[in-house]
Amino acid sequence: MSKNRPNTKFDSGGKISRPDFIKYIGATSKPSGIREPHWHPNASEMGYVLEGTARLIVFSPGGSVDTFEVVPGEIYFISTGFFHFIENLSSTNNMHFAIFLVLINHLT
Repeated sequence: MSKNRPNTKFDSGGKISRPDFIKYIGATSKPSGIREPHWHPNASEMGYVLEGTARLIVFSPGGSVDTFEVVPGEIYFISTGFFHFIENLSSTNNMHFAIFLVLINHLT
């Protein structure tokens, strides 16, 4: 990977560009820890659970509340503007997520 081109990966002589509208965040949490309640006004969130077990609580703009437990290998999706938080149900510090934010202002 070229150091002066962070959004470009060279593979077998070809060029693959990462779109600027997708952002990656790695996240971890302590036992019984909570990722503070929040929402993304300009992005949807898609996450992949790498390790640990978590409870995902999502409040829709219409007022309903949905609760899910997610485990390694599962993917979750939260729409733009949906208030949510994540609670670590694991007894160790090994809850890891790969989170991808898709910025909606770049898709129109």
